[in-house]
Amino acid sequence: MTTSATMTLVFLENENYTGVYLVNLVSSLLISEVAIQQYESIDGICPNNEAVPSSFKDLADSTLGENAGTFISTVSILVNWCVLSFALMRVGEVVHGSFAGFSSCEISMAFAGVMSVLVAKCPNKLLCNVSSMAVTALFASFAGVLIPGLTHMQDPALTLAAEGTNAAGLVESVLAVTPIFLSTMVFQNIVPTVTKIHDFDRFKTVSSILIGSAIPLFIYVAWCLAVLGGGTENSIERGGLFLTVFSMASIIGSSLGGVMSLSSEIGSVLSEIMECDLDAAEAKEVDSGMKAPTIPSVLLATAPPLIVGILCSHGDSFTQALSCAGQFGSPLLYGIVPTALAWTQRNQETNNLTTDNNLVPGGVMTLAGLGALSAGFIGEELLANFGGIFAASAPMIS
Repeated sequence: MTTSATMTLVFLENENYTGVYLVNLVSSLLISEVAIQQYESIDGICPNNEAVPSSFKDLADSTLGENAGTFISTVSILVNWCVLSFALMRVGEVVHGSFAGFSSCEISMAFAGVMSVLVAKCPNKLLCNVSSMAVTALFASFAGVLIPGLTHMQDPALTLAAEGTNAAGLVESVLAVTPIFLSTMVFQNIVPTVTKIHDFDRFKTVSSILIGSAIPLFIYVAWCLAVLGGGTENSIERGGLFLTVFSMASIIGSSLGGVMSLSSEIGSVLSEIMECDLDAAEAKEVDSGMKAPTIPSVLLATAPPLIVGILCSHGDSFTQALSCAGQFGSPLLYGIVPTALAWTQRNQETNNLTTDNNLVPGGVMTLAGLGALSAGFIGEELLANFGGIFAASAPMIS
């Protein structure tokens, strides 16, 4: 079997992972579409761009109303707190193996402090450079693990075609891992910030989303090919340093994006609560990314997930946080909410927007499909988690 055919088989065997990727891609494009069209509708009306959308609250306030914006912002903060909590605890676990003199909690605290200082003191352009360095390290370390083992790799087609060994069955297994997939593949939290960094340019934004979101998928497929083909056994034994660098690069990139997203979201909430109006020059600096978020918004972005992670993880990987975010928060925030935002915006007559401006094709069918998939998944998770309670209480009610 050729390599291309085997890779196709990997995609088919991992339809759950690939499906989650496609759903997240459509969702992110919808979010960027709403942000760009909202920006285009206010550009020229607000000369200093005080209303430039930079968070989910900004997008929802003008599209669905302030009450809905407050609710969506709360969900966004909670979901991102869960993901960031896992990342902070994971970095402590990874580094602790190399620096036994420090506990994993101490390492997590130090890492959270570094992330806080970077986001609070550095403009977006510098943070983008740090993120680019993390991506470069990610590619280099992955190549260091994968390439040496390719000479020992065999065709994994037979392994892929074999029946699964999980006694729970295929459906139950898929439902068990899907919340983790949803959380680990989420990148929509940073889409409003990325769109703003690209000055709401359609081509740059779409290119960044398409290329950036495809990288984890192809890394995953390549890793599956190598593992199932037996090409990583020697590489893993000899590539401990590469594996550590790979883990740290991915954690740094995701943590940086999470803190940036949370700071923007919390900053929008704080500015509304405190009713602090910036002057024209300062507002322009904030919206253009030349000025860093406020210190309170950064501290509120990192302190709560760090504290909860330390109290609940007991020094281990905090996968429960990912599961919690993926079961209900992610499909609501990145499935139903983008559908509602795009649906409302496309039907607002005051915008005078045509379908030519839409980044996501398919019209109503695409929106309905994304909304239905997200709602269906939430329903399945509710039944899986609380179905027993409902079944037990039914006789009592009757």
